[in-house]
Amino acid sequence: MTRITEMKTTFTAGEVSRELLGRGDLRAYDNGALTLRNVFINPTGGVRRRFGLGYIDTASGNGKIIAFEFNTEQTALLLLTDLQIDVYTGGLKVATIPAPWEEAQIPQIAWTQSADTLLLVHPDVPPKKLTRGSGGTWTLSDWSFFTDNNVVHQPYYKFADSEVTLTPSATTGSISLTASASIFEAGHENTRLRVGGKEVLITDFDSPTVVTADV
Repeated sequence: MTRITEMKTTFTAGEVSRELLGRGDLRAYDNGALTLRNVFINPTGGVRRRFGLGYIDTASGNGKIIAFEFNTEQTALLLLTDLQIDVYTGGLKVATIPAPWEEAQIPQIAWTQSADTLLLVHPDVPPKKLTRGSGGTWTLSDWSFFTDNNVVHQPYYKFADSEVTLTPSATTGSISLTASASIFEAGHENTRLRVGGKEVLITDFDSPTVVTADV
């Protein structure tokens, strides 16, 4: 049987999934690799070894490292571990900030940076923003959505089963919301819901199936 040897000159597609092993018609198949470890991909297609790492500190547990770059001269490393964020600049720890995410939640955290603010989101935790202030101070606080005429422009999620319904007693003023199942708890006070296209603010917890709200 004739043996064919193909020359591979570029890896610009990076690592590709095993699901592509049978897709020789795709450019990603031609330009990718099954495994690329500890290497950098050059824009020209080749690869080179990743630089060695320097020891900075010992993490308190499993976590996630986020690169924070305000500009080419002002950078930081953020280490997210169980219920805290450690901030490193110039190879030194400069701040430790209490955080709401437990170790098991950290892999699900997503983030984006704009100037000196890092927005962090998680499915089970309200959005937070980490701000770098003047003098090297760091502050973690709640993310505030845009508010107009007492309406908060924010996304909503149906946390109850799809079969559960909410019945409002009216469409304006102070109303009662009655659920077809026990979904409410005392912690829902001061929480906003969207019902019938309108935003309502829960003011009182009456029972697991009834709350009072302002439209």
